[in-house]
Amino acid sequence: MPCCSVPLLSDGSGAPIGVQVVGAPGNDAGVLRAAHRLMQAFAA
Repeated sequence: MPCCSVPLLSDGSGAPIGVQVVGAPGNDAGVLRAAHRLMQAFAA
């Protein structure tokens, strides 16, 4: 089962806040696409 941890931002004390993207077995590319989109959305 492919998964990827994505750091998105940090709280007031500097602790990281993120999400874990988990996909169906064999959907590695889909997990990476979703992680990339999340990173782009939170970079704005």
